[in-house]
Amino acid sequence: MKSFPSVLFYLTVDTLHRWVMRVSNPLARFLVVFCLVFCALTVLSHYLLSARTLEGQIRKNGGDMIVMARYCPSSEVAALDPLEGMPRYAGGRECVILNELFQNATIRDRRFKLVEYPLWGAGLFQGMDVRPDNGVFVLPPRSEPGASPEEVMVANHRVRAVVVPEYAAMALRKIYPNGGVFVPEGVLSALKMRTGLTRMYMFRFEQTEVASMRVLEKRLLKLIELDGWSAQVRSSLELLEELETTRASQQVYRMGISLGIGVIVCVLLTSISSMEFRQNEYIYALMNSFGVNRLLLVAMFMVENCVLVFGALACAVTLFHGLSGFLVKEFLKMPGMTLSVVDMRDDIVLLSVSLLTCIAVSTIPIVCAVFRPVGCVLK
Repeated sequence: MKSFPSVLFYLTVDTLHRWVMRVSNPLARFLVVFCLVFCALTVLSHYLLSARTLEGQIRKNGGDMIVMARYCPSSEVAALDPLEGMPRYAGGRECVILNELFQNATIRDRRFKLVEYPLWGAGLFQGMDVRPDNGVFVLPPRSEPGASPEEVMVANHRVRAVVVPEYAAMALRKIYPNGGVFVPEGVLSALKMRTGLTRMYMFRFEQTEVASMRVLEKRLLKLIELDGWSAQVRSSLELLEELETTRASQQVYRMGISLGIGVIVCVLLTSISSMEFRQNEYIYALMNSFGVNRLLLVAMFMVENCVLVFGALACAVTLFHGLSGFLVKEFLKMPGMTLSVVDMRDDIVLLSVSLLTCIAVSTIPIVCAVFRPVGCVLK
């Protein structure tokens, strides 16, 4: 009995014998953990997909931008704009002012918005390999990324233009999804003095900071109110705040679910392991009297619980991976979204840590029982 392999073999056979004779005990541990983990992954995946949906909307709407559109009649075009004195770059924010004229440009009998951009604003067209000599750019609609007009009709004049490729000028695409023709500032001064324009103020942030964007939006709205401008402000601030709320809720539910599962599993493992140990306590006491290391007995119960618990975890994760498409489409009602186990790795890791903690805590009564004096058990 003092031989380690023999003792280990005996304890392994004893564990398997207990599983066969009382199959409800291991089955209860396995099924409880399996059901709890599968349900937890299903609930947490809803928050993950909700956050991903909001992130997609924010990217589509330009989450790092605030855009204000202000109507300027011809009488106010030459007037001093209070926002023109704003620094181009300040506090991680870039300010670009575009003039959207009340006349369209024509490309092959199709009309596009005509927009003036500042001379220093050529950086808006980042990613372009070829730049026009006259500074005229054509931003094609999203539905026609390959359109290549040779000439553009602008104010009854034919001019050559360079088409912006679909991978460039991403900021402008978020403001002008239907395309537009962009000309340098000053080229159409006479036209805008005669017809008026819509002035587009584009504020771009280096990082999407909700607090900074909220302050700027409030200031713009206050300026509109005080000056009586005919203007409107567009931003993704509401979506960003909703995304923050969703992520905060995800963290709270993630911790709450992990803690709840931990408590349930801990109580279950403690009660079953203690009951099984007490049923064989006399035999274990005899083994201790023969010189068997008591920590080996504790380790066997920990290994037994690890096999059952993490086996259930692995099965739940596998089933969740196999049913992810069905769950997303039919249960969560989010068709078109995809979900994989890799996306849920943070939740799986947290659940694994919680279950491992449960196993360690449930072993405490076993440790206390194993280290009782042999005479107290055998008397």
